[in-house]
Amino acid sequence: MVWAGKHDAVFKKYGVTGSPTMFFLKPDGSKVGEGGRDSAGLIKQFNDVAEKYNRSPKWVDSIETATAAAKQESKPLVVVYRDDKPKSESAIEAFGAQPLAELYDKFAWVQKTIDLKSDEAKTLGITALPALWVIDPRVEDTKGATLKKLPLPKAAAGLKTELAAILKSWKKDAPAPKEEPKKEDEK
Repeated sequence: MVWAGKHDAVFKKYGVTGSPTMFFLKPDGSKVGEGGRDSAGLIKQFNDVAEKYNRSPKWVDSIETATAAAKQESKPLVVVYRDDKPKSESAIEAFGAQPLAELYDKFAWVQKTIDLKSDEAKTLGITALPALWVIDPRVEDTKGATLKKLPLPKAAAGLKTELAAILKSWKKDAPAPKEEPKKEDEK
């Protein structure tokens, strides 16, 4: 929020001639939109700008939904296993880093809250949270489907590099299509 008389340089930079005026800005200060005056229009503008300039992955509600989306869109699935502790919260915030933004649409994303003492965590071999797994949804065998396991937030700095490497090999490693059995008249 800037005030006339206190921030005149900002008013001049953006050509503001009256108050109130609302702009949507990128982190670098470039203008991406202007806010309207009516509440319904303003809410729509906020949603449109937030969708277009989102700085976090589109987290899906459940692993089942995320897996289905990943299969349908032929994308790797990123599962972030977490708890409600500050370390997990901090790791999730790391996904808002600008370098990762170009990868948001290239993966399906889901967060799964899990208790380290649960049978599920033991079965999966999860010993520390948060943890990130990249899964190939084309492979039915759960163990064979895991492409990469990364600890978080330690891996956050190199996360873009790790995920980009997975994408690079993604198409090459696609399972071979199953051959359809030949019909009697095609022999």
